[in-house]
Amino acid sequence: NPDASRSALDATFYAPSQDGGSTVAPGRFALVIVMHGFGLTHQAYEGMSLHMASHGFVVLGLTLPFSLTSAHDKNADEAIAAIDFALSESAPEALRMHIDAEKIAAAGHSLGGKIAFYAAALDARIDLVIAWDPSNAGGPPCFIDAMACNGFPVAPNCLVMQPGIVQLLRAETLVFRAAADGANPEPAHNAI
Repeated sequence: NPDASRSALDATFYAPSQDGGSTVAPGRFALVIVMHGFGLTHQAYEGMSLHMASHGFVVLGLTLPFSLTSAHDKNADEAIAAIDFALSESAPEALRMHIDAEKIAAAGHSLGGKIAFYAAALDARIDLVIAWDPSNAGGPPCFIDAMACNGFPVAPNCLVMQPGIVQLLRAETLVFRAAADGANPEPAHNAI
């Protein structure tokens, strides 16, 4: 973790394999970093991570430190540090030689989707953002801090005339929308 005051990052690599997972398949593959929704861990998305790996992607499932306050800037830095690690000499050799550093995606659900957008705004290596019902609220879930809900949105938020972090992206984006949830009930705080 680049922030020594926060807990270490927990992550799991998933990779394409031709022998049931004993070894990584030959070749170089795009890297997808997968981040979880509020209060969850990357293990909750293992099915999706395994599915992506079976279709030719190296996946890094990343659990961000839990926080009841807005830590989006730190979370984005942590996601970028995880990508740095995956591309570094410190990464497991079985994976390091199989990652195509020119093809990096950040994916996430809810809070993780929002962090994927923030990381892509800060790191031009991320050229695709995949967000499953990303939160457009500014801080933690609105039921925790209603005053922070309209600050720093991902998409434009007309309620407070904020342009949204998406204005800073060079990455392609794909957003999947689900029904409104209780954590962010306002229409402006949910993906549309």
